[in-house]
Amino acid sequence: MYLYITFLEQKTNLQKMRDLRFVALLVIISVLCLRGYALRNATTSYTSTDELIGNWSDDDIWVGGSAPSNTPSNNTVITITGSITINASLNLNNNNTLLIESEDTLVVNGDVNVDNNSFIGVDDNAVLIVLGSFSSSNNLDIAATGKVIVFENFEVAKGTTINIPSSNNLYIFGTATIPSSTTFPNSNDIGTQESFISGESELTEWLDDNYNTELPIQLVSFTVFTTPRGIEFSWITESEDNNDFFTLEFSQNGIDFFPIATIPGAGNTSTKHAYTYFDDSKKHTGLVYFRLKQTDYNGKHSYSEILSISIPNYNTDVFIYPNPVSDYFYIHDNNNTIIQVRFFNSLFEEIQIEHDNSIYVVYGLEKGTYFVQIQTETIRFVTKFIKK
Repeated sequence: MYLYITFLEQKTNLQKMRDLRFVALLVIISVLCLRGYALRNATTSYTSTDELIGNWSDDDIWVGGSAPSNTPSNNTVITITGSITINASLNLNNNNTLLIESEDTLVVNGDVNVDNNSFIGVDDNAVLIVLGSFSSSNNLDIAATGKVIVFENFEVAKGTTINIPSSNNLYIFGTATIPSSTTFPNSNDIGTQESFISGESELTEWLDDNYNTELPIQLVSFTVFTTPRGIEFSWITESEDNNDFFTLEFSQNGIDFFPIATIPGAGNTSTKHAYTYFDDSKKHTGLVYFRLKQTDYNGKHSYSEILSISIPNYNTDVFIYPNPVSDYFYIHDNNNTIIQVRFFNSLFEEIQIEHDNSIYVVYGLEKGTYFVQIQTETIRFVTKFIKK
């Protein structure tokens, strides 16, 4: 039996590797096909000088000695074959094509705005860095086996096709707005600011040295904890640089965020700082999303990862908190009427959980969904908790 299970696991892992290779192959095919179509239909084309480092507006870095506009004319193809910086927003529209070849880099020190059937291709080990926001309003195709990094918001319109293999290829520091009609097989694999810093240390250092992109804070952690009295937020910074203030924000849908409170930052410090804020408004129930926004003295801002948490209705007589749970939870009984509590796994097999009065210890449980049957003096009901 063990050998058979091991064989199945190896077969499953092999299938996953094949699936990933297949996705990557589809992306490469997409890049090549769209690249060929663009080149055949181009009326104007520009190619930067191979291996040259320079500024977009400098005529000398382009083959032919003429630089393209940051708002190219219709059916223009622009090919990057070096390390190029554009100190303005880049506006692509009317069948424009932007190609960044393998091992090459384009840094946009502004926004990227795309409209009307345009295409962006980023080859293997190539990098597109947008220090502002990225937005499209109509029929955009993006194919990248390299990396796309957007420092602010990322918003695409209906009809967009995004072929990017995994979270190691697309990082978005701000808010990502991607309609459900968008063709994006890996929309759940978008990298965050935190994963970029931890996973792309060399690229982070290069950006800091060359483009003054050092982030105002190094956020160590951001947590949210619910209690019957309200919600407790806590976060820790490793260091802060020109940090003016933090804004706690909430959302009911994970897209539209609204402020809860503003907390002053520490300005400039190289030591750890711990922050807490308690919201006793009790206006949040159900599934709620929270994030931390940081704003520096120049008005620039960045966001933490988005946390989602299910908040019980604390006006009811009996409830469990926190939920999801890591190590232990409470069963709160407003009227002290609980007679019996029983626990069941996902197969509805009864299990035993250690407890001390109303505190139940679950750190030894496997991750998953569990059910709780609670008998009071008047009713018997079943609820559930999630072990994370």
